[in-house]
Order: sequence, then structure tokens, then C-alpha cells
Amino acid sequence: RGIHVVIHPQIIARRDVTGRLIEVLSAQPGGDLPHDAHTESWIHVEIDRETDRGDLKQITADLLRVLSDVREAVEDWDKMRDAALRMADELPKEPGASDTLGDLVRNMGHLTQSFFRFQNKEFFEPNPLPIDDEFRDANNYTMGILHLLRFAGDKHLVKAGYQVDWEDAQGRNYRYVGHRFLAGVQYTLDLPAALRASWNPAPQLRLSYDFDVHVRDYGNKNSLLPTPDPGSKWRQDEEYNNTVRAEAPFEGPRILGEPTRMSLALAYQNTVANSNIAVFNYTRNVYSLTLTWSY
Repeated sequence: RGIHVVIHPQIIARRDVTGRLIEVLSAQPGGDLPHDAHTESWIHVEIDRETDRGDLKQITADLLRVLSDVREAVEDWDKMRDAALRMADELPKEPGASDTLGDLVRNMGHLTQSFFRFQNKEFFEPNPLPIDDEFRDANNYTMGILHLLRFAGDKHLVKAGYQVDWEDAQGRNYRYVGHRFLAGVQYTLDLPAALRASWNPAPQLRLSYDFDVHVRDYGNKNSLLPTPDPGSKWRQDEEYNNTVRAEAPFEGPRILGEPTRMSLALAYQNTVANSNIAVFNYTRNVYSLTLTWSY
């Protein structure tokens, strides 16, 4: 339909509590206005003359629908703005060239995880079967807590935690209560722009270090060890784990039009176990290369 005239003035009006128009006032500089007067934005539109009742009803319905949408948006604008500002304050600050240690601390987030885990362990013993004290089949109960300090949208992390576990083994020589202390850090490097590619537009490298110590106290004297004097010692172990990891995330192939993520990680883990019964002492080094696909 052709539009011939559009007039969009601002008018001072008074309305009652139901919205019914009471009065249109003239604006006078410096003049006093009633307390219930407010400025309204009116729109006057002239279009081609319509005589068909169906078209007139459709035009009226469309106008009422649009005006209702506008009214709801305007009335809700302050609440929506306040909610958007609150959400923006809660979002982690994106890192930039001007970031300082103070900026990172000020925008630090917290995350606390707690968990309980039950494990049933079954060992297939070769013949001849060991004595009853040496059966390692067990139920293990573990519970713990881990707290993370999160920086720059989880690009950088600092974490610490504690776990306690109880190994209820069938053989008395393997029953213990353990305590595990954990700590770790993660730092993410933004790689040079020269490494950008269509499948990796924002190349990064995540570097992490994790440390934990697992202290285990066995509640019974070992019935077989030490060999010169079996049954003379309660076994006590300390196991130290150090893990260094470098991980490069990148975009994976699209599946049914949906993006996926991949990462390639190189890790080194060193374990040192110290025991007051020498046969349980060992050092272990593990190197791993892991490709992860998330979809």
C-alpha cells in the first residue's frame, strides 16, 4: 500500500491509570506541568484509501500487534538493560595487550568441585592362587574436593584439592586409608598470527603442570614382608606424581553441519613411590601423545 504522509511528533499528554487519554497539553518553556503529564511519541500515517472491510480489519490487527510489541519492548527495556549489564559483569574479561596482573585478579572466577567415587576392583590371579592375605580384590571409596581459580575465560587456571580414599581389600595386606593432595596450574599462550589457518583461526597452546602426593597407611602388618622379619611392619607408602602437558586445540570437521573440536596433546608423567617396605619402591616414566575429538 502506498504511504502518503508520516508525521512523528512528541506530545505532552495526560492519561488515567487505565491508559485512557485525558488531555493533550501544549509545551510552554518554563511552564509547570501536572504531575501525571508525560511526553509521548505519536505517529500519524496516511495511506491509500481502503474500503474493503477484510483489509481494514487486517490493517487494524497488524497495527495493534506492532504497537503491542513496541510497548512490551519499551516497558521491559530497563529490566533487559540491567540484566545485560549484570551478565556482562559476570563474563570473564577477554585478555588483551593492556592486561595486567591486577586485571587478571580483579576478573578472577572461582569453581569448586566435590565428588564421591566407588570402584570395584577384581584381579585375575594365576595358579597357584596366593594366600588369603594377598588377594587384592577390593572395593575402593573415594571422596574429595577441588577448587579452581579461573582467569581470562578459563585460559589460565590455578587449582588445589584434597581426597581421602579407603581400600577395603579382600586380603588384609592391601587394606589401607589414603590421603591425596593435589595442585596444578594452566597457562594458555596465544600463538603468532602467522600460524593461523582456516581450520585454526585462533591458534593457542595450553601448558599445564599437575602435582599430587598420595599417602597410604595400611592398617595391618604385612604377613609376608619384609622377608627377614615378616609381620613386623605396617606398610606405609608415599606416591608422588608430576605431570607436564602441552595441548594444541583446533577446529575439527563439521558433522551434519555442526562444528566439532579437536586437540593434540603431548604429556610426560613421572611417578616416584617410596615405601617403608623396599619391594614396593619404584619409579615410573610415562610419555603419551593424545588426539581428542569432541563433537
